Amino acid sequence: MGQTSEMKGMKVLFVCQRVPYPPNKGEKLRTYHQIDYLTQHGVDVEVLALAESQSDEQDCAALAQHVSRAKCVRLPHKCLRYLTALTQDRAISERYFYSHQMQTLLNEWVAETEYEAVILTASSLYRYAQSSGLLQQGMSQIGGGETLYQPTRILFDFMDVDSDKWSQYADAVSWPMSWVYRRESVKVAELERRALIGADKVFLIAEKERELFVSVHGSNHVEMDLKKILDERVDVLGNGIDQRVFFPANKVRTNETSLTRFLFVGVMDYKPNVEAMLWFVEYVWPSIKMHYPKASLSIVGMNPVKEIRKLDTRHDIQVTGRVDDVVPYFHQADVFVAPFQIARGVQNKILQAMACGLPVLGSSLGFEGIEMTHGQEGFVCNDVSAYLSSLADLQNSILYQDVVTQAERLIDTRYSWAGQLQALAEQLSTEQRDDEYIKQVCA
Repeated sequence: MGQTSEMKGMKVLFVCQRVPYPPNKGEKLRTYHQIDYLTQHGVDVEVLALAESQSDEQDCAALAQHVSRAKCVRLPHKCLRYLTALTQDRAISERYFYSHQMQTLLNEWVAETEYEAVILTASSLYRYAQSSGLLQQGMSQIGGGETLYQPTRILFDFMDVDSDKWSQYADAVSWPMSWVYRRESVKVAELERRALIGADKVFLIAEKERELFVSVHGSNHVEMDLKKILDERVDVLGNGIDQRVFFPANKVRTNETSLTRFLFVGVMDYKPNVEAMLWFVEYVWPSIKMHYPKASLSIVGMNPVKEIRKLDTRHDIQVTGRVDDVVPYFHQADVFVAPFQIARGVQNKILQAMACGLPVLGSSLGFEGIEMTHGQEGFVCNDVSAYLSSLADLQNSILYQDVVTQAERLIDTRYSWAGQLQALAEQLSTEQRDDEYIKQVCA
């Protein structure tokens, strides 16, 4: 209570690579709940975001009704941004999300408003902070060269270790895309390191992500010894679940009730989601159908790519595309699958399934960052035999309900938004760094 009361009246600016509204998928959902949490505790929140479409602009206008001020800047066509990015010695993701108009707007807002904190929602936004002078606000020349510390705290919400994700992509494909992804991994790692040196705090979504980040960057001593900085500035800010939205269905299962309805939810032009479903349908689904002939699989999520849309031609697989409300699909399903072959961070979809009373069968990567035990809150399945064994166990209605109950308890005790966002409240309420520390960083 003390920390949240200290935040009242603060001015905080969010700089977002996508409009964080409506909260209907991972990145948007995470940032929206941070904004909602702060506004509920009396923080004056403003938002600057990048837009891809007219729909994004409409969403930004809707978000403006919930915060003090919100504006978005429309980005050029994707192809133009990709071509421009490849001709520059920068990370593609940095150039992809860069807009001179957005930079000008940010510079104006920072000049006219004294923010207690500026939160940037990805490493790709580092250039905005650098070009606006935000990362140098620790030092300001006044009078005869005297230095004064400015109060603005600079926080980066990396969520995942993107440099490692690009490295995973490179390992999974052949040349020339392997070269493109490997280059991106190196360039994004540079962004991560520079943001770390200039920021007050870097947030990652889970302890395993924090450990990975420290491992990736801990051996880099090019600009300064990063060990102290890594220890002091890298923290965990987890994801939560809004249990007003995601809640269990009121249904009773008996041993006579067969498990036939399988579900996956996700944005279906996102590579890890696409790879997960293609792998599952090719390697696991035939064996499940052999043992459970009436089984059906629903793949629910916007923008399905061609390879995913092709699956909809089968009588036992449904590809929905975008839906207005995903909760009914959770309530109708018997089992949620999360067969990730490439992944970083905590999968919101798994937490949502648990909150909706669905047992989850997922890969080790899928469960990464979630504090669960195999056979208690879910089942870790990395091959066909593990899926079949777990499904056989779940045929027992008592065990099925026990897994569901333990997963719901995990959500209640560990993954509520209020509990997860205490780390953000603590950071905004923390005393500023001392002048000697600032001089070291800004030198």
